[in-house]
Amino acid sequence: MGKEQLLLTGQKNGEIVDSLGAPPDIIRILSTGMEESEGLVEMVVFDAGVPDLKDTNSLAAYLPDSKLIVIDLAQAMTQRSWMNERGMLLISNVWFNLLFAALHELAHVSQVMDEPELKEFETLPKEFEDEANRMAHSALEGWMENHVIPYLNEMGRWVEKELKSLFNELYVSMPKIVKQELAIQGTNLVALAEDAARKDNKIGRYDTEESVEALLKAIDAGKVGAKIGEERYLTAAEVLGIGADCSLKKEEAGNE
Repeated sequence: MGKEQLLLTGQKNGEIVDSLGAPPDIIRILSTGMEESEGLVEMVVFDAGVPDLKDTNSLAAYLPDSKLIVIDLAQAMTQRSWMNERGMLLISNVWFNLLFAALHELAHVSQVMDEPELKEFETLPKEFEDEANRMAHSALEGWMENHVIPYLNEMGRWVEKELKSLFNELYVSMPKIVKQELAIQGTNLVALAEDAARKDNKIGRYDTEESVEALLKAIDAGKVGAKIGEERYLTAAEVLGIGADCSLKKEEAGNE
C-alpha cells in the first residue's frame, strides 16, 4: 500500500505501463494478478526512480483508490537485503527484489478483497504488513518449485542494461566475482555456499567452522547445492531454509 501522491511517468489507463522494459516473468505475474483482482487493480506501472518510493526505501506500492500497482526497477537494483541477510549474489538479489515486490503488492490486493475497509488506511497496521510478507514468502516458495532465476537477457531491457553495465565496470578489478555471477544464470542456484552459510549464523544453522565445513563436503558429495568449477553454490530453497535442511552434523560429514 502507498501514498496516493506518487509521481509516475507514462500513465495510461487499464493496462501494464512499461516504457523501460521490465522482466517478462514479473509482467506475467502482475498481469495475472490484475485479471484476478476483481477490479481492484486496473493499472500496473513499471518505473525507475519514483520519488516517493525512493524516499521511503520501498520497492513498490499498491494504491487502492487509484487501483494502481507501481514497481520501481531502480529500487530493485539498489536494495541489497537478500545479499546482506542471506548471502545471495547480485543477480539473484535483484530478481528476488522484483519477485517479492510483485507478490507483496498482490498480497495487499488480496487483503483489500477480504477487508475493503483497509482502503481507508494511508499506512496499514503492522499486522497486515506482516501478513502480506508471509503471503508473499509463501507465493515465492511456490514460484521456486517450478522456476529458475532468468538469464540476464530474460530479465527485461532495463535490468539487463543496468546489470551488464555494472558487471563491465567490476570485471576490470574483480573478474572472479563477475564470473561467479554469470556461471549460475538460468539455474536455481543463488549464492556462494560459504558466504550464505556464514550469513546464516544468526539463526544457528552454521554456527561453527565445523558445520560450515560439513556443508561444503555435502556439496562436494552431491547431497545439496552444486559445484561449478571450483565454486560451491546453494539453491534458493536452501538459502531461504525451505524444504530439507542442507546442513550436516560434524559426525555425519566425517563418515563420508
